[in-house]
Amino acid sequence: MEHILLLEDETELAAPLGEILRPEGSHIPITYDGETAQTYRQMQRPYHLLILD
Repeated sequence: MEHILLLEDETELAAPLGEILRPEGSHIPITYDGETAQTYRQMQRPYHLLILD
């Protein structure tokens, strides 16, 4: 299972992007600002991919 972190500041785009990627078996937390994304990156297991807006 891939671990992907999605950072998208436009909430109307974030949910659809997460849904597109999630069925592939990926774990995808969605963050809406850089500070939260940095916290996730430091606290969670290593991510295979960061998708940044």
